[in-house]
Formats: sequence, structure tokens, C-alpha cells
Amino acid sequence: MSNIYVMGAYGNGNLGDDAVFLGIKEEHKNDNVIQIYDCKPSSNPSIWGGEVLSEAFVFPPPGDGDKLIIGGGGLFFDNNNIYCIDLVTQKAQTAGYGVEIQGVGIEHLATLDFDDYEKVKVIFNRSKLTSVRSKESARILNEANIRNVTVRKDFAYGISPDMESARKVFPEFRNNLPVVGINLLGWDASRMNLAVSIVRMLVSNGCNVLHIPHSRHYSSPFENGIIAGEYIWSLLNLYETGFNKSEHYKQLNIVSNPEILLGVYYLLNGIVGFRYHSFIFSDMANIPLFGFVTSRKHLSFFTDNPNYTYYNWSTGEGSKEKTLTDMVYNWLNNEVKNRKE
Repeated sequence: MSNIYVMGAYGNGNLGDDAVFLGIKEEHKNDNVIQIYDCKPSSNPSIWGGEVLSEAFVFPPPGDGDKLIIGGGGLFFDNNNIYCIDLVTQKAQTAGYGVEIQGVGIEHLATLDFDDYEKVKVIFNRSKLTSVRSKESARILNEANIRNVTVRKDFAYGISPDMESARKVFPEFRNNLPVVGINLLGWDASRMNLAVSIVRMLVSNGCNVLHIPHSRHYSSPFENGIIAGEYIWSLLNLYETGFNKSEHYKQLNIVSNPEILLGVYYLLNGIVGFRYHSFIFSDMANIPLFGFVTSRKHLSFFTDNPNYTYYNWSTGEGSKEKTLTDMVYNWLNNEVKNRKE
């Protein structure tokens, strides 16, 4: 049994990041997987990232197969994260550990300052085994002369749904209408106002809507999905459509682990998603997805998975129709209501 240290954006209260870790753990189920976490451990054994970064911390002498994995997600997005990864990989390599960078998204590399860009190249050159989760990431690394890069699925694809627990937490609607999920990325007023309009449209066209929080962030209230759901609830005024708000819009409580969250997706008829892992969970559950592209990593998912409908928040254009209203309406009627199992 090898000791596998795994560093990522774990223990922040974001279930998408925790799904990444569980996927890595599943791939190394015969090893001792040690989570290097940010705020609170979501798995044990674990060690706080701040301790690993401290001058006093030294990795113990490695045994056969012991290694450090920088695992999953868009970890190279700012200079603070890059500094931390640089320091930890240096420490691991100095102690004799193999270093791997696996399943990451690097779509933002070209937008970094020159010094950060060069430091990322140094970090990747320490990696004995490198994989990314999108074709765009592989292209960018190849242009940066990082070779032997493979493309793999996000680690979250390695988890399994907890259907028993999902059915227990799934709210009961007092009708037989389709249930469409919705989630938001951060506490952004413009996006939440748009979400209210979408909920109204879905309900007026014969659907129930379930808000699904992916994050109750430990350090950033702006990443608290529960707040976003409450905001939508407060602004909804569905009586003009002839539907009762309490009957047609409900909020899922934050669930304890990604397997339950994935199970909830299996119970939906479709999802309107802003979060990257809402795209992945809908793909895993094989349900219709209407995605909002708000970053390069979001766009990379739809480039690699062209059968899904998306709307680009930056350009105002989508994958099929030009207007957002037409897109949502056509998606609802063509993909959700008329879906053939």
C-alpha cells in the first residue's frame, strides 16, 4: 500500500471539488490516500494545507509508490494558488516523492501574468504523469511546450450516486409535472435575477423547479448556494401565471456529500446549470442540460460535449438559437418534455 498525498481545492464546502477528491480516492482505493485540504477535511486521513506550506513541514521519507498528486479542478487560476502548488511540489520532489498533475483544467493559463505563466510551466515540468480534463487544456499546454499530456474525464465521473439518500432529501411536489433543477455560480445579482426569469418561464410552461446548491462555502459567502436559492425565492412572484410558488418552486437543502447530490440529478427531468460540475453530473445522469458559459473552462466542456445546449454569458450567443428566451423555450419543449428514454 502506497501513501498518496492529494492536493486540490478540497474541504471548502464545494461539493464539486469534493467529488473530484472522491474520484481520485476511488482510483487509488487500495492505497492510503491523504487529503491536503483548505478549510475543513472532507476525508481522513488528512492534513491542513497551511501546515504543509509551513517552513517546519517536511514530507516523511517515501516508500515504494508514494507520490503527490495535484488533483483535478481549475487550480492554476491565480498567483496565490500557483505559489502554493509550486512550494508543495518542490517539497515533495525534494523528499523523493513522485509528482503527478492529474485531471486539471488549464484553460486560463494564457490569461496569467508572464511570471505566473512561467512558474506554471516549471511546475508542470516536475510532473512525471500529466493529464487534463479538456482538449483545450491539452492544446494550451502543448503550445507551452509541455509534452506527453493526455486528456481524461474529470475525476468526478468516478463517483457513484447514493440513490437511497437522494430520494430521502428530494422534495415532494404535489403534482406530476416535470422537475427541472437550477443552480447558480456565486452570489451574483445579475445571474440571480436571470434565474428568477427562467424559473418563471419554466413554471408558466408546466414545470416544477428545484434549486440545487452545490456549495456552502466555508470562507466565501459569495459562493453560498443556499443564499442564492433564498434570493430566488424572495423575488419570485408566480401568482400571475396561475401557479402557486410554494407548489412549483422548492429548494434542496445542502447535502452532506457529492454522491447524494449526484443521486438528486438522477431524479430530475433536466437541469439549468451555471456550475461546471452541474454539467458533469447532468452528463452522468443522462438528463437534458441547459448550461450557462461564464468562463473558459465552461466553454471547454461544451466544446468537448457538443450535444448539449448552452448560452454564452459573455457573448450573448448560444449553441443553437440566438435569443436566450427562444433557447430556454425550445430546450424545455424539445429536450425535457419530449424526451425519449
